[in-house]
Amino acid sequence: MIPGGHTYIVFLGLLLCVGLYVGYKLRFDYYVKKTKTERVWRSVASLVQQLHAGYSPPAKKTPAEAKKKSILVLFSTWIDLPDKRRIYDNSFRMWRVWKPDILPLLYSEQESERKRAQTFGWETLTPPTTACGGVPILRDMFQVAMAKYPDSLFYGFSNGDLLFGAGLHETMKVLSRDPMVHDKPMLVILRRFNVDFVNRSDVHSLQEIVETRKDAKGVTDGSSDAFFTNRLFPWNRIPDIVPGRLGVAMILVSAARTLNVTVIDISPTVIALHMTTKKGNLESWGHSHSFCNRQLVQDIGMKPSGWGCGSVFCASLTSERTEGENAVTRIVKKSKPLPGQCLNCKQNMTYFQTGKPPGA
Repeated sequence: MIPGGHTYIVFLGLLLCVGLYVGYKLRFDYYVKKTKTERVWRSVASLVQQLHAGYSPPAKKTPAEAKKKSILVLFSTWIDLPDKRRIYDNSFRMWRVWKPDILPLLYSEQESERKRAQTFGWETLTPPTTACGGVPILRDMFQVAMAKYPDSLFYGFSNGDLLFGAGLHETMKVLSRDPMVHDKPMLVILRRFNVDFVNRSDVHSLQEIVETRKDAKGVTDGSSDAFFTNRLFPWNRIPDIVPGRLGVAMILVSAARTLNVTVIDISPTVIALHMTTKKGNLESWGHSHSFCNRQLVQDIGMKPSGWGCGSVFCASLTSERTEGENAVTRIVKKSKPLPGQCLNCKQNMTYFQTGKPPGA
């Protein structure tokens, strides 16, 4: 028998394992180098980022959840950029907390970003049409969402860098029970609050949104970063405006008021936090084609008589939260008269009857 036989056998076993590992590693490295494509590396990077962001696989729908209709299909569109990745991870996590009542949906040309959204439990679609330098057209995203998810009561766009408090779910439930959702065209809007997210921790709970709201500053220019409509909204009367470019909110709200749509401001009961990056709060001014929406309505003769006509302050109805032990959220008429900028507003809509600007 070989002296120290047991030790020798163990040593040979370890040597064999090391050899197998080195051989496997060399073969694996060769394979990776041989198959290294942009899609592979983006998928790996996406997986690492999701694990770092606190990703957990979405739970499968129960039979009851599968049958339940959504109140709101909430969608957005964006391009995956390094400085925005952490911001969009926050949105990926927090927009899904109210499923299936609020169904999150991402429109994206990037297959890798659609796959990333799906791992967070989001629905995904490819943008149907684009304008203004490649930005998805707002109207067409709404119309495709209505066709794809016909049982929802509301459909809404929001900028992808917004986080919503629990009031969004509660307020949309109140609106879903209002008879006018089936009888009248509706446009629901809200104002955002800016908060610096450059050095702020990631968000994982609704309570964190409430706490963060204390450090935020409200936007006072009357613009809205989110628009929700019911199926009766006349999207066929809205031109090829796109989100993320100047004027989209003012044009949409002004047109809705001209077309006798019921406009509701739900800002009083919904926290909407804009996660500001190093690009600041005027990011839309720095985009290429930043004035394309304004130029479009100018060209087709549909420019509002004043940009203030499309202010969020021009909504005829608003939401409020009553006080006391039995507090409820409700929709009411505004108690104060509309500001002067909302009065005597005009917007020519004849382009949609003739296909030509007025006088052409």
